Amino acid sequence: ASGNSGLTITSPTVSPLNNDGSKNWVIGVGSTDNRGVTMPYSNEGLGVDVLAPGENIIGYNHQNVLQYRSGTSIATAMVSGIVSSWRDYYGRLNPEEAMNLIRISSQNRIISMDRAMARRNYPNGALIRTNNSGVFIVRQGIKRPIIDPIVFLSYYYRWEDISVIDQVNFDLIPTGDALPLREGFLIADRDKVYVIEQGMKRPIASPQVFLGLGYQWSNIQFPSQDVLNNHPTGAVVG
Repeated sequence: ASGNSGLTITSPTVSPLNNDGSKNWVIGVGSTDNRGVTMPYSNEGLGVDVLAPGENIIGYNHQNVLQYRSGTSIATAMVSGIVSSWRDYYGRLNPEEAMNLIRISSQNRIISMDRAMARRNYPNGALIRTNNSGVFIVRQGIKRPIIDPIVFLSYYYRWEDISVIDQVNFDLIPTGDALPLREGFLIADRDKVYVIEQGMKRPIASPQVFLGLGYQWSNIQFPSQDVLNNHPTGAVVG
């Protein structure tokens, strides 16, 4: 909760939003009314990531009696409930995925309850395309393009598992970054052999290192330039 003092936060050391230096991925929440207007008491500024309804929300007070309550704590409960529902629906979320879902569910940092609580018809891991598109995989409610068959096959996906869907439903699913090659996949260009680690292609220093790591020459694939360009070059594997 950003706090209810009507302040503009400018320091990264202010509690409760920024005092951990973002080490714990704190999501800072401010409050709006039911029209999306920021409440004048809601602290703003550094560390406030999203705004949510927090004005005249019915809930229990400390005496366990229902009453209408207002404040950034109420708005924070809204966002906590949304993130919990995403976890239950999409499966385990890492911080980047949770923040990405918050971004695509928000406009001008104000979270849309309709967008946030929309239920996609395609579960985690679904392979989809339209009659006019390439193949995408659905991950945490986001469709990620698979830009080359070598990427598709690196995950051992099967062509027969692809669902062809209509354009309207396809457009409803937000589009994310292109899917990288599978972790540990071996690729080569004209000069080097690489192993994929954390989305990067890491050059392998020498044939001795390659063999010492237990790799096999027959497992090397030669992807297109588009696939190579989609993977930034990481540190050399020594």
